[in-house]
Amino acid sequence: MPEAHWRHSMPTGMIRTIFGGRMVPMTVEGLTQGIRMVKA
Repeated sequence: MPEAHWRHSMPTGMIRTIFGGRMVPMTVEGLTQGIRMVKA
């Protein structure tokens, strides 16, 4: 699901809550951003 639609999906919202809002898209850029978030 495109990141722009995340706010309109209840299951995605629930996952966002569980992860404390730390979600990234499953793209090369998103994965790079996620790795940076984990290292910080």
